[in-house]
Amino acid sequence: MKRITNVWVGVLLLASTACAALPPLSPPTSPPWSMLWLAKSAGTWEKGGDYGYYKTLVFRQIAEHSRDYVLVQITRIVATKNENDNSTQQEVIHSFWLETPGIKGYIDDIHFKKIDEQRMALMLDINMNGMDGVVLRELYVLHPDGTYKLLQPANGIDLYE
Repeated sequence: MKRITNVWVGVLLLASTACAALPPLSPPTSPPWSMLWLAKSAGTWEKGGDYGYYKTLVFRQIAEHSRDYVLVQITRIVATKNENDNSTQQEVIHSFWLETPGIKGYIDDIHFKKIDEQRMALMLDINMNGMDGVVLRELYVLHPDGTYKLLQPANGIDLYE
């Protein structure tokens, strides 16, 4: 029995060392739609005659330690060229990934707040691991040219240390 226990301990140590040696995961370039966890579209931007929407997609990679990846898309409204059809379509003009807490927490919700005709505040509610259900909010300011600024990160701590 002692021999079997020693074998299992050795296997677990080897597996944990192998997993620790893996490089950190990066956002998938084209994630499958099955990973889509949460999506919201809100707010418009307007510049000259152009206008469009801000969209946020949260992809959750399910593994032993799940990770969330946040993709922001900025779209522009384009009129169809068919004279019998007055509908519009959206085209993605900018798309970028935001830094997220990785395995430190999970995105619970997304909020938008329009600042002016071009800037949008994006707030990510993050349920932080090790904080007993505490939800922290990250705050970004988005621009229609595809730039953004992180104003307030969700700085989690382990409450049990």
